[in-house]
This record gives sequence, structure tokens and C-alpha cells, in this order.
Amino acid sequence: MQTMELVVDGRAGIYAPQNFAELFADEIKSVQRADVETLLEGPEDEWYWEAWQNIEMNGTISVNDENWTIYQYEGDIWLVHPDHEWDDDYWTVRPDYPMDEDEYL
Repeated sequence: MQTMELVVDGRAGIYAPQNFAELFADEIKSVQRADVETLLEGPEDEWYWEAWQNIEMNGTISVNDENWTIYQYEGDIWLVHPDHEWDDDYWTVRPDYPMDEDEYL
């Protein structure tokens, strides 16, 4: 079973949260509807980033009666299955994302 699914590519830039809201507006749970509406307005809305932060931190998407969480990494937006086991090394140093030595945590 796949426990993470890429749903919005980070190449969308500042519009990635808006694209996410366009895809999942009716499925986003555990947040106020006003936050979803704010994302749908786009990054020109003064509360756009606050709304996105609330949705990313608290929102869930129900898939087959399971609440998947929302996770953004390097601009990409993922849905994460509740049984996903995090591999800390994967998210801090990835071979396809070269970093300078001083950028490592």
C-alpha cells in the first residue's frame, strides 16, 4: 500500500496551496470553511498563507474512510496515510536535492 501520494507539484510555486484547494475543496476536513475559501481566492488574499498554514497543520482528507494528513515539502504537497512511518533521513537529505554542506541540519 502506498502511504504517501503527491497531489500538487511544487512547480506551481505560490499557487500550490490554491491548486490543492481547487482539487480538494469539498474533501478538506478539520478546518474552517473560510480557510478553504481563502485559498481558493489565491495568493493575492492577505490571509492566504495563514489559511494554508492552518489547513496544512490541521486539515485532513478522507480517503476510503481514513483521514490522510496534508504535508508540504520543498513546495510539493502530499497526502500522508495515517499508518505512514516517517524516515527522518529521507526528508533531511535526499540525493536528488543537492545541498551545500552548511545547509544540513
